Amino acid sequence: MIFLGNTLVLVPVLLRGLGKEQFALLALVTPFLRCGFNGVFDLGIATGIVRYISRSFAADDSARVNEYVSSGIVLYVLLGTLLAGSYYAFAPFLLHALTRGNGALYVPAQVMMSRFVWVYALSCLSNPFFAVLMGVQKVEVTHWVGTISLILELCGVLALLPGGLTLPRLMWVYGVNGLATLAVCMFLAGRYFPPLKLSLEGIRKQRIREILRYGTQFSATVMATILSPVVDKVILARYVGLTEVALYEVAARLVELLRRATQLLLLPLMPMAGTRGNLDSESETERLYSRAFEANLLVSCGLYLIPAALAFGIFRVWLGQGSRLAAIAFVTLCGVAFCQALVGPLSMTLLGVGRLKPLMATAVIAIGLNVFVSRILAGYFGFQGVLAGTVVAYGFVSLALLIWSAGIPVFHIPGTKMLRLGGFAAVIGLLPGTAMAFFLPIEGQHSAWRALLPTVIVACASFITFSLFQQEYRLLIFRMVTEVREGIKMSLNRSPSSNA
Repeated sequence: MIFLGNTLVLVPVLLRGLGKEQFALLALVTPFLRCGFNGVFDLGIATGIVRYISRSFAADDSARVNEYVSSGIVLYVLLGTLLAGSYYAFAPFLLHALTRGNGALYVPAQVMMSRFVWVYALSCLSNPFFAVLMGVQKVEVTHWVGTISLILELCGVLALLPGGLTLPRLMWVYGVNGLATLAVCMFLAGRYFPPLKLSLEGIRKQRIREILRYGTQFSATVMATILSPVVDKVILARYVGLTEVALYEVAARLVELLRRATQLLLLPLMPMAGTRGNLDSESETERLYSRAFEANLLVSCGLYLIPAALAFGIFRVWLGQGSRLAAIAFVTLCGVAFCQALVGPLSMTLLGVGRLKPLMATAVIAIGLNVFVSRILAGYFGFQGVLAGTVVAYGFVSLALLIWSAGIPVFHIPGTKMLRLGGFAAVIGLLPGTAMAFFLPIEGQHSAWRALLPTVIVACASFITFSLFQQEYRLLIFRMVTEVREGIKMSLNRSPSSNA
């Protein structure tokens, strides 16, 4: 809910306060300024730390956990220094390409980028402590970190409004946020893993090699995940214009909002699978994957398809006139995110057990297609061409990975079952919004409100009703309600003496 409020408030504020071109420049760096695993340049180190910490924690080996954390911090310090040096070496070329010779944008962009590099390096230092929380399976605590970070970002931006928003001043907000995130991650890691101890003796070459060996294999997957919107925005900035980058960013922010729910559902799969270490216990892994896939399919159909069908009404209410291109981008990115969400359980399970080759192959293919196809289509079709390239690069590649996984017994989901559970859910999710677009044409914001709210209610009610007719979904919902109820009961019955 905090992320929802943060997005809905900050996007219009930043868009009006900075203007579309400066907002577009900020959009190129904000994907790296979110807390958590924000390191596209970290060679997958964060994910490697999570894997080895989860295995060491399952073996009750606290000393080895400390070695991985200490060694990971050293790696981040070295990579942060390398990143800063690389930026200053290539800064003139990079800034000229982004600003397209616009002198009025060059100076604020130069100050923003020089500060961004150090803020990003600072943010990455929190990743080892974030990984500790993930590795000891305290996934819910990592969302506390994200909530605090979002509140600080919102308050910091709003505090700048009286004096005026500028790109250099915004970087100070993210710098303070990075320091606060690092402090919170360190505190929570020590709170939920009391044996945590950093020392020079804990830095081991063997641990560094293990992290790098695993991380470099996974780095292509990290880059594909984080770089997908960044590549699109860079291509738009270079070949189309910064105004289109701003519209793309507005749509991407809303899609990122939806992705958070998918991450919340799937993040526990990686440490849970990591404790097994391999796929020897096929029956357990198959049951875990099957339940995760069913739950994820239901959530994804409602999460991505209902808003996609209502996109033009949502953007007309949110941004007013001139939001048509942003709505088109939102529909396209929702479709891509839905395809990627379908392979989310597969990716998390493969990550946990260390089978990275399929993920590496698809990630490399996706990045290559994105750069190659989007660049060519941008020259012919502009904004729509970049969106089409994204669909080819990430939507189709994700579906190809899902089809490939069907040949592995552990990951096999019968096609008839997938169609029964997902096909009708997709239709129910898309139908109300599509009907509104055809039969209730929207002219202004007031008309959009009157048409949008009843349609949202009908769409959600129809989707929930359909879900209750499916036996598998009824069992999933029943299990979820039961676990939440038991958790609340345990919290209420916990006495002060037991807390002490």
